[in-house]
Amino acid sequence: MQQSNKRIYLFEVDFFRIVFILGVLANHTTTLVTHKISTHSMPYEILMATHISLHFTRMGFMFVTGLVLFMNNYFKPMQILKFWKKRYLGVLIPYLSWTAILTGAENHSSLGDFLENWAHLSVYADNYYMYYILVTMQLYLIFPLIVWLFKRFLSYHHMIVIISAVVQLGMLVFIKYQLPNIDTSGCAHKSIIRNVFYLGLN
Repeated sequence: MQQSNKRIYLFEVDFFRIVFILGVLANHTTTLVTHKISTHSMPYEILMATHISLHFTRMGFMFVTGLVLFMNNYFKPMQILKFWKKRYLGVLIPYLSWTAILTGAENHSSLGDFLENWAHLSVYADNYYMYYILVTMQLYLIFPLIVWLFKRFLSYHHMIVIISAVVQLGMLVFIKYQLPNIDTSGCAHKSIIRNVFYLGLN
C-alpha cells in the first residue's frame, strides 16, 4: 500500500489567525475611539484596559505568519529568488495599491503632492496601520537566512531561541526606555525613528 505524502492541514492555525485578526482590529478600533473621548471618564479607563490587554494579538499574528512560512518552506529546498518573487508579487502590488488609494482619499493640491505623499506612506508605512505589511515584507527578505540558520545549526535550536529572546528583550528595553529620550528634531529620517517608536509602544 502506497503511503500518502499529503501535507497535514492544521485547522488550529486558521483558528489562531481569526483570533489574532479580530484582536488586532479591536485594538486599532479602541485606539481610535479613545482619541475621541475624555481621558478622565470611566469609558476611557475601560477601553484603555481592554486596549492594553489586546496588544499581544499583533505579536501573535506575526508569530502565526512566521509559523506558516516555516511549515510551507522548511522541509523543501529553498529557492530564494522564486520565494521572493512569489511573496513580493503577492504582497507588494496590493500594498502599493492600497497606499495609493488611501493617499488619494486625502486632499492634494497637485499630482506632485500626491506622489510625494504616496511615496512617503509606501516607504515609511507610518499611517493607516500599514506598518504590519512593511514588517512582513522585511520578514520575507531575511526569511531564507533564518531557514539556513536553523538548518545549519540543527542541534542548537534551543540556543538560537534563547539568544533570540535575549536580543528581543534588549530591543524592548531600548525602545521603551531609551528611544523616547532621543532627540530626532534634526534627524533627516525622524519618520523612521517615530515609526519604530510607535511599533514599540503600541
